[in-house]
Amino acid sequence: MNEVEVSKDSLDLKEFFKPTKSLDFNKSFVKNKALEIVKDAETETDKALSIFNWMKDNIKFSVSNTDAKASRTLKKGYGECANRTVLHVALLRAVGIPARMRYVDLKSELLQPIIPSFLFSRIPPKLGHIWPECYIDNKWISCETFYDTALYEKMLEKNMITKDQVPTINWDGKTDLILLKNWILEDKGSIDSFDVLNIKAQFIEKLIGPIVFKKAIQHTDKIRNEK
Repeated sequence: MNEVEVSKDSLDLKEFFKPTKSLDFNKSFVKNKALEIVKDAETETDKALSIFNWMKDNIKFSVSNTDAKASRTLKKGYGECANRTVLHVALLRAVGIPARMRYVDLKSELLQPIIPSFLFSRIPPKLGHIWPECYIDNKWISCETFYDTALYEKMLEKNMITKDQVPTINWDGKTDLILLKNWILEDKGSIDSFDVLNIKAQFIEKLIGPIVFKKAIQHTDKIRNEK
């Protein structure tokens, strides 16, 4: 899924530095959080790794309403793939690393172990999914953080996923990390902002309401926190 390497000088990256409606890192507390996360990093790769690891360890995965603004997800501390990816891309752009999103269709069966059965029964068999890509060393690299560390470790422990399906959630800063490749149905390419997908993403809110979201969050938290 990697693209041909190109010189940074020969590629127009302006769109991948900008704030947008959803990538609202022009808000001071989002920008300040990004700078705090990378304060000890020296290179672009170090910065990208610092942000990746912070996302993986601090923003919990949970099915939630797609109010995908980086600022909202940062305040809440949790979100599904769209919320998490938007925040991740915003933090990267906030520290001067070009970033965008990869858009694919997935088999929804991957969610079955971590959401309530009554909710899974309402979800279509195919779901849209996005993950972050950053531009480092003259190439675009996928750096997906779908699972937070605590949830991934508990899912392995409970045999909800296997190492064959998701070998690692750690990223080396050099090669693609695509966590859900075993469930991908169609790769639809890269986009510079979630804004263009926001209307499509609202289908979940039409199917389920806030009470259901609350129960889904509680269900995933129970998995994560069980002894």
